[in-house]
Amino acid sequence: MIAAVLVLGFIGVKLDMSHLRPAVEVAAGTALGRDVTINGPVSVEFSNWPELEVSDIKIANAANTTQPDFLNAGLARMRIGIYPLLRGHINIAEITAERVTLNLESDAQGNPNWVFDRPEKPIASESVQDHVEEKSIVFAALDQISLKEISINYHDAALDESLSFVLGSLEGTAPEDEPVSLNLAGRIQDKEYDLELRGGPLTGLLDSETPGLSKS
Repeated sequence: MIAAVLVLGFIGVKLDMSHLRPAVEVAAGTALGRDVTINGPVSVEFSNWPELEVSDIKIANAANTTQPDFLNAGLARMRIGIYPLLRGHINIAEITAERVTLNLESDAQGNPNWVFDRPEKPIASESVQDHVEEKSIVFAALDQISLKEISINYHDAALDESLSFVLGSLEGTAPEDEPVSLNLAGRIQDKEYDLELRGGPLTGLLDSETPGLSKS
């Protein structure tokens, strides 16, 4: 059994895990405090860089909003390194999202729909908190991010105003200890844009209180 797992880790095997769809929906819904629906296939590739791919995902919107869905995604895929996790580093080899619609809203009282009613975590004792701090995880690298056909809609009920933002494509890299590089193209309302953003290493940007990206 152990030998079989090791072989899987180095060869890489992709399996259809769609039979676990209901369990994934329940787990995600519980974590977010919203209904989560997955209508497409769910697959996992087992390797030392395992990959999770999910298609046709919907996250329900908050109550009393104008749109039924908070998020609707045609495809979402992520690949993360196992070995870097052993030394406390989150190294993501790939994040891909395609055909995503995100509906952001704030109601007449200013309450935003992107604040989720997630279950509260129990307060840990000081000894447990100290242990968690010692074992903290660092988000170290994102080797490749690819976003395509991303539509973001915002509606402010108090002002009765709406804004639409289309991200046609975003391609970027943020290797460990190397500068972040992002290329964006899309449309805000009726105006086209094409930007190149550069910044310092990802760990530095995440630790900073101010943005460290510059347009080039």
